[in-house]
Amino acid sequence: MSRNIGAQIQSLKSDKSVMCIRPWTSLEERSLVGDYQVCCWINSILGIVKKNSDTDIMPLWNNDDIRQIRRSFADGTFRAFCPDDCPMLIRKREFEPDFVDLYSYDPGEYDQFSEAFRSNREKVIASAAEKRLVSDAFPLRLKIHPSNICNLDCRMCNLDKGLKEEVGEGYYRNIYRLMPYLEEIVIFGGEPFACKVSRDLIFGEEIRKHPQIHLSTITNGSLLDDRVMEKLQDLRLGWFSFSLDSCSEKTYPGIRVNASHAKTFRNLERFVQKRDRGEIRIRDILANFAIQATNYREIGEFLEYMHSLGIRANFTMVTGTFELLDCIDEVEACLRAGAAKAEALGEKLTAVELVHLLKELPDYAEKLRKQRMYFKLFKIVDREKVVSFLQKHNRLKKTLRKIIGI
Repeated sequence: MSRNIGAQIQSLKSDKSVMCIRPWTSLEERSLVGDYQVCCWINSILGIVKKNSDTDIMPLWNNDDIRQIRRSFADGTFRAFCPDDCPMLIRKREFEPDFVDLYSYDPGEYDQFSEAFRSNREKVIASAAEKRLVSDAFPLRLKIHPSNICNLDCRMCNLDKGLKEEVGEGYYRNIYRLMPYLEEIVIFGGEPFACKVSRDLIFGEEIRKHPQIHLSTITNGSLLDDRVMEKLQDLRLGWFSFSLDSCSEKTYPGIRVNASHAKTFRNLERFVQKRDRGEIRIRDILANFAIQATNYREIGEFLEYMHSLGIRANFTMVTGTFELLDCIDEVEACLRAGAAKAEALGEKLTAVELVHLLKELPDYAEKLRKQRMYFKLFKIVDREKVVSFLQKHNRLKKTLRKIIGI
């Protein structure tokens, strides 16, 4: 790594006003319809690029919308775009003030990467450090949503798995064009290992041409068997986030419908073993737990199990349903107990995030009350048809949620 890049990274760490560098590093396809954002927490759509079109996504990278987002980070008004419970901001503000969202590389290995990657990374870091509104670099990180295809039917999932979107050559062209410059590609859905497009990208030759790329994904783990893990061994992995929601043999099948508890957790434990033996090169393994009516009493149990495996548990509140409204006081007690347990286990980041869920709980409960009223008002409308319509019209969905407050 050049001295110049090292100095620029250090300047990002020391400049406490640089709360997040995602507007200079990341481009994310947020859903099946091809809507792109800077990240899932910045609720501003940069534009829509259909999967079956030949449209270049790079004009989104310096358009008026992203320049406005970058300006807000430069002048400190970013809270107009970013919520307080963004985990990146929480980490920077309360847990790790010098955190910079970049991967580190061994200097000797870094010098072996292509000049295109190293030069572009230097430009990205300079753009972020200088808070430029227009970047002369390509994104370092690309997150894509190839499909809604999934092998499970989870009780809280609001993805319309019947929605189909044809993927054209232009879609692959956009991805392949950026690969020489990427330090990470994130593939989610749906279940990536159940989707042919995702599998083609993960196991294809193109990604192997660029050894600097970290592959990251969100998976339910049910298809991540020994055969798949063997194929992953020659890739550089960033993070794998396992969506599990319970480690209980009794609760898990009722949430992750069509999944085998024994098979999924065997896959998870085998994956961890391969990490521990150095057979898989991975930066981080996470386990997702969406707090809902059937599992909120298991927060502590989930924490302890994941801690025993060396995995950080990540907790969120379930969305798209008001099922927790009538037990919100008990949920609060379980969150408090979970935060205390996380602190005792030394899982400080998880403890901080649980405390933030506690702080946000009154607002969450108010949203549930509005949501219950909303569904009562429109109970004559088929909910699945409404969900499907709003997934096809993402801008309208975001506008309605803002107006209604849910």
